[in-house]
Amino acid sequence: MTTLRFLTVCACLAILISVEINAQKKLSIFSSTGYTSHLSRKGINLELGLDYEVLKRLDVSVAYRYNYMNRELDNKVEINNVSLYLSWIVLNKNSHRLLIGPGVYYGKYLRFNDYMGFEKEYTDTWINPVRLQYDYTFTKNIKIGGIVSLYGDDSDGTTYFGFLLGYKF
Repeated sequence: MTTLRFLTVCACLAILISVEINAQKKLSIFSSTGYTSHLSRKGINLELGLDYEVLKRLDVSVAYRYNYMNRELDNKVEINNVSLYLSWIVLNKNSHRLLIGPGVYYGKYLRFNDYMGFEKEYTDTWINPVRLQYDYTFTKNIKIGGIVSLYGDDSDGTTYFGFLLGYKF
């Protein structure tokens, strides 16, 4: 039984080492901010997260997202959540990266409608059908780029266009 455990640990370490060798840069932190639209409300979206290039063609991101949108006084939507993205790296060459992939996130949705007296507040899990990210790395550590994302908030959908800034370790 001990030999089997030892072989399992060695196999897991070999897989992890091969993953580390194939990745160009392993871990980076990022923040993004930009314009967002949901149910005819417009506002701002902020994200803070960690990005890990698991393989040369596979990237995993974990982020905290805050979204605030307003149409008129007390007619607003606030979204707080934690997200997980699994992206395929379409382009990974000469400091340029283009990623596309889905995501899933869990968080709180809060909506106020002043003229109808309607308030909606709940916690749920949503699917992000597509997220497109481009980033360029300069000075070997700093990355800048853009994000376009379609979120599945409240089953109504949210569109996000943002600017990305990050640091690679």
